[in-house]
Amino acid sequence: MSGDTRLLERAASYAARSALDVTPALLRGPTPCRGWNLAMLLGHACESLAALHDGTVTGRVALIPATAAGDEADGRDWADPARSEEHTSELQSHH
Repeated sequence: MSGDTRLLERAASYAARSALDVTPALLRGPTPCRGWNLAMLLGHACESLAALHDGTVTGRVALIPATAAGDEADGRDWADPARSEEHTSELQSHH
């Protein structure tokens, strides 16, 4: 296992352990990312991991990861807030 892979594994483990402390009441709470609550940040992280999975399995990453698109039937909303028009406009206005 390369050093890069070990670092990714440690980061993913840390994130998964940290998520165990999240309660429904915390999901609407703020994060260091202005304009994002915890639910939005976790949704973005999930979609990012889905894209990483697709990239390693298929060798390419689509705009909407196949992993996320395939999970729509479970009722989760995989729409990444980082790609929303409102968020993109907000980011552009601050740069």
